[in-house]
Amino acid sequence: MNRREFLSTAVLSTTLALRAAAASRRIPIGFLGATYSHGPEIVKLAMSSRDWEFVGVCDSTDSGRAGCARCRHSTGSTPARNS
Repeated sequence: MNRREFLSTAVLSTTLALRAAAASRRIPIGFLGATYSHGPEIVKLAMSSRDWEFVGVCDSTDSGRAGCARCRHSTGSTPARNS
């Protein structure tokens, strides 16, 4: 194998490895507050998406925390933190 073949192979291998890693990456997403009109639906969408990694919701109201808990039970997903 000459230098040119080696470099071509190395570049191709690196490119394929980076594409595979990028394809499997999920975007972390979280919310500040979930008591607005579409909050529960958006939280459910984030929890069930293959593109996003749902990391949590921060809501200071009892109704907001209860709504997020209902979303968690309906999707079967558990956020990292729900406070």
